[in-house]
Amino acid sequence: MNKPKTPRHRIEAMKSNELSLLARVSALQLLIDNPGDANQKLIEACKAQSKLAGIAIDDLGIKSMSLNTLKMTCNRILKNGFDELDLLRKQSIEKYEAYLFKLNRTQKKNSKSYYQDKINELEKVQQNLINSHVFMAEKYTQLLNLYRRHLQKVQAGNINIDNEFRLLDQHLRRFGEPGAPALTLVKDE
Repeated sequence: MNKPKTPRHRIEAMKSNELSLLARVSALQLLIDNPGDANQKLIEACKAQSKLAGIAIDDLGIKSMSLNTLKMTCNRILKNGFDELDLLRKQSIEKYEAYLFKLNRTQKKNSKSYYQDKINELEKVQQNLINSHVFMAEKYTQLLNLYRRHLQKVQAGNINIDNEFRLLDQHLRRFGEPGAPALTLVKDE
């Protein structure tokens, strides 16, 4: 019934592994919070579970250990065991990649080609608006001409009401009912 006493070197190794695990957790949380300040060795190690276990970074208090030892230590120390550490590892990679993407995008935003593309895009929008304005002005002129002809026919007493409704319906089918959007965008070719 007497349980054998754990050797002193075993206890020290377990404590060392626990401290190393807590250092990993702390470093990963720091990487997630501040991906710009991340340790490059740690980022590389996050690519695989075995690399994260085998890495040694003295500055951070991380000692190398086998993956099995890391898993056993996690299961003993962390609330959700190794899954918790693995989740932190994956989140670290995601945060760092998002940081790099944002950094790359910001650098591209400050480039001459980025602003040239923006200028070209705005020039296309401007041309579309001009084309739409011209289109609407032409259609308004056509409507005024229809109305002028109608008034001339009324004045001359030569009006065919069915023909007038037909012309109005034809115009409305082509250019929209009253209350429709006032501006029609003309697609550029």
